[in-house]
Amino acid sequence: MFARFYHLLLIPDRPPKSVDFIIVLSYALKSKTQLTPMTAACCDLAIALWRRFPNARIIMSSGDNQFLGIPNSDVMVNYASTHGVPTQCLLSEDRSITTYSNLVNCYQIINRLGVKHPQITVIAYDLHMNRALATAKKLGIKNLSWRSAHSPVSPAYGYKGWFQTRSRDTIFLYDIM
Repeated sequence: MFARFYHLLLIPDRPPKSVDFIIVLSYALKSKTQLTPMTAACCDLAIALWRRFPNARIIMSSGDNQFLGIPNSDVMVNYASTHGVPTQCLLSEDRSITTYSNLVNCYQIINRLGVKHPQITVIAYDLHMNRALATAKKLGIKNLSWRSAHSPVSPAYGYKGWFQTRSRDTIFLYDIM
């Protein structure tokens, strides 16, 4: 229905030249142990980027925004660990429930680690990237690059997750609202 308008919302990638931190924004979980294809695509992109920049740290970001009793970030960290990323390269930001809190909390983690002028890459689902970059700009985050993930949709856990991930059209409408 809205497929011809997606291109208006999508932002071209700005691939990194170097990376200190990769921030991965979760979209949703299918269950307490399983990522939706959209979140898995974001994690897969982060893992591939980490393989190019193995000194980077990956911050998986999202709290328990679906009321599963486990933060999305913990499931994402487990996924990356089982796909070959060493645990010392993985950080879990497990308090966020909005894009704003994702980026604020991740930036606080980076500041606590004391890296001066960090090179940061944000990875998010393609229809989520516009909101993520607008938020990063509002927060004044510098030295930013980004990569968008794309995948087929699949219903997530719970009514909220099911509605948000029902189709690309509902994701598009949700992000516009």
